[in-house]
Amino acid sequence: MKILALDPSLRNTACVLFNDGLLVSAHLITTKPGREKWQTAAEKDQQDIALWVNRLMAVIGETAPDLICAEQSIAGGQSAAAVRQLALVAGAMYTIEHLCPKPVWVYTRVHSAKYAALGKKNGSKEEIITAMVKRFPELDNYVKGRKKTNNGFSGVAEHFADACANYLACLELPSVKMMMQQEQKK
Repeated sequence: MKILALDPSLRNTACVLFNDGLLVSAHLITTKPGREKWQTAAEKDQQDIALWVNRLMAVIGETAPDLICAEQSIAGGQSAAAVRQLALVAGAMYTIEHLCPKPVWVYTRVHSAKYAALGKKNGSKEEIITAMVKRFPELDNYVKGRKKTNNGFSGVAEHFADACANYLACLELPSVKMMMQQEQKK
């Protein structure tokens, strides 16, 4: 079964494809805030979300997953701009899901992903990145880069690791377990 795991964000969305449990590819959807002075914030948001939707649809078309698992967009304790961006992304995801009945979409909670990755409901970014690179060695190709943080990982490593953790949380959902059992019977 092909599962596309997402760590959704307007600026850096990690899309990691797993096929029968193996990490086979990863994509990063990036958008940069508009710099046009004459545009309103709403116009810039509209432009960004249109670009994001088109890029995600391209990744979905290229990878042809059976299932997409995405982390729920929870915006507690973040800046007003981050809350707005997550709301836009959440709305876009739900719209794509309802306009395109296949693949199936499931949503996981942030704490479920951390628990699946670390065995506890909280942990640092470095802990999650390290755990996911250990679990999926292929991920190392995507999280090591020229622009490195203090821990030696690229600045986008967190997004790829979160998508992988989301994948592990997705595998624990009863609906996904049922789908995988049905797939194995075929």
